[in-house]
Amino acid sequence: MASVVYRLIQESVTNSLRHGHADHVEVHLFSLDESDVIVIQDDGQGSDDFTEGYGLNQMRERVQAA
Repeated sequence: MASVVYRLIQESVTNSLRHGHADHVEVHLFSLDESDVIVIQDDGQGSDDFTEGYGLNQMRERVQAA
């Protein structure tokens, strides 16, 4: 499970920097009601219109397989 969390954070930070052009990225990990929670925030440009590409699909598959 640790490798899944690592890969999710890695892909999220990469997306923030590459696609969102973020200067700062914050990653928060915590447990809430017996669930693990990852919150990733950045100061990037954001988008109202995006499509799921390879990276987001891989993230979903990793979580489902865990």
